[in-house]
Amino acid sequence: DETRRLWQQHFGDEPFFQRDGHCATDWGPRDPLSKQTTLCPEVKEACVRMRSALGFDYDAETCSARQRTFLWQVSQLACSEGPAASARYLKFLGLMKKHGYKNHFFVPSYDIDFAWHTHMLGSTTAYLRETALLAAAPGGVDHDDSVNQRHEGSKLHKGWEETKELWALEHGDTSEPIDHAGVTYRGEPPEWWFKSDPSDIFHVHDDFLSAAELGAALESLRCEANIRGRARSGLDMVCQASVDVFRRLKEQLEAKGPVASQDVAEWWEKADPVQEKKRELLVEVPARVIPASNSVPQHRDKPDGKGACVSSWICVVYLTHHPGSALVLTDDVTGCEFRVAIEPGRLCCWPNARFSHRVDAGAAQGAELAGFRCMLGPMAFNQTAGESQSIKEIVYTEGGCGGGGGGCGGGGCGGGGGC
Repeated sequence: DETRRLWQQHFGDEPFFQRDGHCATDWGPRDPLSKQTTLCPEVKEACVRMRSALGFDYDAETCSARQRTFLWQVSQLACSEGPAASARYLKFLGLMKKHGYKNHFFVPSYDIDFAWHTHMLGSTTAYLRETALLAAAPGGVDHDDSVNQRHEGSKLHKGWEETKELWALEHGDTSEPIDHAGVTYRGEPPEWWFKSDPSDIFHVHDDFLSAAELGAALESLRCEANIRGRARSGLDMVCQASVDVFRRLKEQLEAKGPVASQDVAEWWEKADPVQEKKRELLVEVPARVIPASNSVPQHRDKPDGKGACVSSWICVVYLTHHPGSALVLTDDVTGCEFRVAIEPGRLCCWPNARFSHRVDAGAAQGAELAGFRCMLGPMAFNQTAGESQSIKEIVYTEGGCGGGGGGCGGGGCGGGGGC
């Protein structure tokens, strides 16, 4: 928010985020080894011509492309803990000093790297002077972020393994490991990370379930034996659904695009007899039942409401009608809000790492408000999208913000999370 304020102060009407379509030239293919985005030849050639005309020999355009990935890595929650990252950064420089700045290729965790970048931005002169002293590096510590290929045996891979060993040797008994949870490489950013228009990211599909599938799901949730436990916002349940419903949910969680119930008939026409038999099988899908009058405060989902927020996609399919009630997605990059009315058969799917969400209960009266909000989900896969998944890898998710009038420190998240 402070960066946006300063941008507006200095550049006025110039958009903080580049508009989609502002540049008609696409990015190049991802690098086959590092998987990072690359510049397309047209942009690269235009930048080379411009740098040549200006007598500027720094490859700023390639560096900028690398920063697209760096921002994804340091957006992890643990990387925002400034004092802890600064202390670890000083220990990292201390490793260089003790074990020889030129004797190893030292590789930081991402919280340390974030502090390192911040140090460089403060003052180049001060940075070079201070790191020369703290790391015993004549002329200051060079920061080379062009080494980004992670395959086994690469310079980056070997440097990271050596750095972990040196850190454990020096700090194993007194501090967390350099590679503790939330500060290490988490894969290359998904395509939605680069989108400036959040409405192009999340999915809403009506009639995701047929009338028969809706009826079967609601019948399953009427069975007391399907209660899994008590969630902060209602009842966690399991719903017996067909293999085909699970397949379509899986495709949404893997962000493979829309698959609605009307596609099912065509899909099964191509099925062989073995697949036809599988159609009759039922699998357990996460579900939840919540009093319809309950609003749910802003939150991000966690597995069973515990631990770190999941970084994959969240999916929910509503089974009941609630006039005036809405799922509200908030894009954490632009601050834009999107209201999705709660309607039976409507699916909504979004990346948890990009959107937080809440539910605003409507002001309807009578039976609609006195009933229950029933849904499949909220659910996620516990691995990153695109990897091989199995039924056992699907997880229940909720906010985990505590029940009853509490709070989460500044966020106003008292009351817990559900959908």
